[in-house]
Amino acid sequence: MWRNYLLLLSMNIMVVSLCGMWIMYFPLYASEYLGLSSELIGLIYTLSSISPVIGTMTGGLVADTIGKKKAIAIGFTISIASLAVMLTNNAITLCTGFITYFFGIAFLSPAISVLVLESAPQKIQGTLFMFATRVAPSMPPLVTLPLAGYLYEKGMYTTNILIGIIGLLVAMSMTYFIKEIGGSVRKDLGSTLRWLMNLASKDRVFLVLVLTFGLNWLLIEGLEWYVPIYLRRIGFGAVEYGLTMGLASLAVAIGALASGGMVDKLGPRIACITGWSLAALASLIFVVTPFLSLAMLFMWKVVGLLPEAVPPTVIARRYSENKTIALSAFNTATRLISIAGPLIIGLISTYHATAPFILRVILLLLSSVLVYTYLRL
Repeated sequence: MWRNYLLLLSMNIMVVSLCGMWIMYFPLYASEYLGLSSELIGLIYTLSSISPVIGTMTGGLVADTIGKKKAIAIGFTISIASLAVMLTNNAITLCTGFITYFFGIAFLSPAISVLVLESAPQKIQGTLFMFATRVAPSMPPLVTLPLAGYLYEKGMYTTNILIGIIGLLVAMSMTYFIKEIGGSVRKDLGSTLRWLMNLASKDRVFLVLVLTFGLNWLLIEGLEWYVPIYLRRIGFGAVEYGLTMGLASLAVAIGALASGGMVDKLGPRIACITGWSLAALASLIFVVTPFLSLAMLFMWKVVGLLPEAVPPTVIARRYSENKTIALSAFNTATRLISIAGPLIIGLISTYHATAPFILRVILLLLSSVLVYTYLRL
């Protein structure tokens, strides 16, 4: 059990930290080197949000029918091929590879998440899940993101992509050593789909989780590409942004670990309301005091993670017999809600540069109210 956990932990570190080097600077590269407009970049991010919707659901079904290890291997293969296409440094192939990369990562994510949960004792399941998926992977970016910013400023963005390919290859090789707990269990596709339809139509807990986290992801997806451009406009450089995000990774580690602990000890409602309320406050300060923008970006990365352990932990405990497909359904549904996020941000930002952040404040507070009112566990 612990061997599996350590392997999955290492895989997450490789993927998040090394692929983050090229992902972080993609919007700047698309804007400054390819000359794409904010609206077009928003459209590209919208399309990259659609591909994981398909990838997550397909990956969950594949993991349940042919096995989790095979699903992981397929996902890595797709992602590696996508980055290889991006090396051609052509606007069309770069954007195509960007979109299909996220399909591959989404395809393998349900299998990895469930294997991590299965490898952890239930009493500390939330804590260990967050450590493997958020805490440990957030440490290397303290070094890798400033390095990526330096390479970007030197005109070496493709080097960041190459580093991502190497990370994916190493992570994929680790799949061979993973042991599926209880063997590679295969389920009848028809019965799985019937259970899934019942879950999506009648389970209130599941529906509340989907709606609230979907609203949260709507703005996370949208702001991912807009934040570096906004900071550039108000006078911050790529290296400053990379250094801030690298430093934030240490604090994110604390926030992620706190998320698992809060869910294990205090419950899902408190974790959600506390995290989203503090993130709303940080977002508001971000726009009204520009000189504190980097500090508030640092802060919202931390407190925004406090609810993160809620969905996988609740799903693993509540739907133990069907947790892979339930987690896939949750991820797919929240992705569907968030699809329009990048495009919405692109359009709203043309009205006023700070409007996307005000919208984030409103949706975070709305999600807190919904959780307080309807989530009873």
